[in-house]
Amino acid sequence: MFPGDYAGFSEAISKAISTPIGRYIAPHMKREAFHRRLESLVTTDWKSRVLGLGDGWRADAAALHDEEGKKLEIVSLVIYLHHERV
Repeated sequence: MFPGDYAGFSEAISKAISTPIGRYIAPHMKREAFHRRLESLVTTDWKSRVLGLGDGWRADAAALHDEEGKKLEIVSLVIYLHHERV
């Protein structure tokens, strides 16, 4: 195809239209990958992971939300859970 070659351009478009492109789903977007991520999310012991972070992350998270003018409700919950465990 060359500049101004309308016939060549038209032929290339026709060929592209008549050439099917197979279906493609990226591996991380397939149903099986979704199920693995969902299972991991549901079966993770989030309470122990949060409690294992220590105390420093709470202040950092609260400060970040304060900068954005938001209230971080999870901090209150995690502090409650931490004190309940002790």
